[in-house]
Amino acid sequence: MSHETMKTRNMRPLGALLCILATCVLFPMEARADAINFGFVAVAGVVILVPLTLFTVLVEGLALAIGFRIPYRRTLMVMLAANLASLAAGIPVKIFNAWMYSQVLPRPLAPYFRQYPYAACLGAAVFFIVTLITEYAVVAAWLRRKHFEISRRRLATVVLIANTITYTVLAPLHYIATRPTNDVREFTDGSAWAEEPATELLYVSSTGNLCSVTTDGKNMRVRVPDMVRDYQFIPSQGIYLYRDGSNNLCLFRESDRTRVQCWSTDKRFMMEQVACRPDGGVVAYLSRIGELKPYELVLYDRHSGRTAKTGIMTDKDDYDPEIAWTEDPSKLLLLSSRTIRPVAIAADLTAVAQEPNASNAPLAKVYGRFSTGHWWGGGDWGASLSHDTNQTVQAYAMPGLGSHLRITHGGATFVVADNPGLLKLGNRGFNDVCLLSNGQELVFDDHHDIYLVNIEHRKVGRIVDGSKFIAISPRYQRQMRNANNGSEPIR
Repeated sequence: MSHETMKTRNMRPLGALLCILATCVLFPMEARADAINFGFVAVAGVVILVPLTLFTVLVEGLALAIGFRIPYRRTLMVMLAANLASLAAGIPVKIFNAWMYSQVLPRPLAPYFRQYPYAACLGAAVFFIVTLITEYAVVAAWLRRKHFEISRRRLATVVLIANTITYTVLAPLHYIATRPTNDVREFTDGSAWAEEPATELLYVSSTGNLCSVTTDGKNMRVRVPDMVRDYQFIPSQGIYLYRDGSNNLCLFRESDRTRVQCWSTDKRFMMEQVACRPDGGVVAYLSRIGELKPYELVLYDRHSGRTAKTGIMTDKDDYDPEIAWTEDPSKLLLLSSRTIRPVAIAADLTAVAQEPNASNAPLAKVYGRFSTGHWWGGGDWGASLSHDTNQTVQAYAMPGLGSHLRITHGGATFVVADNPGLLKLGNRGFNDVCLLSNGQELVFDDHHDIYLVNIEHRKVGRIVDGSKFIAISPRYQRQMRNANNGSEPIR
């Protein structure tokens, strides 16, 4: 066999291993979605991976050379192959560990951060065991191929010692580099420290009911014992207009605990497109004609159960028309084509659209999740309320892979986040934010739990498990803006 042939054969395993290395560098597990700069990830991977691999090869190669009494230069190549094989084996382990963390770590932030170090140790132990098995197999195959007589016990002992040395150095460094980070000074299990008087919130609980609670975590009660996805609240009458679990429009009155289904539909609608007369007697909604547009104004009488189509249509090019009832029970407002028009409603449910009027009557006081921005995904949708500001504080819930809550106060910015890993990608979706009227606190949710923030002390406590919260405050009060004349919004 020629020297060139032997050289080619010897290069094949090295070439395959280098391909594995390139794949792991270019496509690390952190780069698992769009909007990742793969060039940056590749460079960062090389900068981090190459020195770590060189360190482990040099240290473990030395351990093998001493343990097997083999020349050091001969153990370097086999340890390079063993470490690249364990690197490739670490990819499914990383996926398994991510699943394991989701199972063993609690969801609320305070216990999550307390227990994360223990979960990380467990994950490192899984990596360590897989590394031992992989490197043992690679070294054992190499010893057989080179006809070295080494007992299995001795081989296992040397591989164990070699990896213990490198893991003792690298495991703490890996934890420090990949642990979740944020700027919160204290996480608490509850929010009993809330400023007094505590603010009452409405929210959708983890069981799907509409409930209320105060920001100190007390006075919890069920308001609507039905599956609720989105809602409006008329406090003067104790009336809730909501989208139920089947996405139908329903009305619930607290005084007599009655539930009425006002509109059975398979079409998506926003809470800006439905309205209830202040006394709860009539419900109005915009029903799409066809798949997209236009919309027709429809009225439902709660007492008789009668539905009446008014024949009042929105503009064909209007994607997001709105309606809102005024304090006058015989009039609601229709926003279409960026213009607000009053609609007179008679007792027999006949309706007449009137000319736009700059002095429209004030709206009935209704509170809910109203916004000009919306989200939808799967079978759910709703308003986007991801930022809030006042004279001294700005708060933004950032979506996407790097999801976090950013709060700016007094010229300083701090972050509430759960972003483990080298790339610090967000591990939970921060969603709604609301600055409370006391000017010292903020409420936010992460699609699973609702939290209170003391802005000055950077303190975060869990209020309750739930999402889609509102406060009975101007931020959540129904308003309507005439976009054409730039006037102040009607409330």
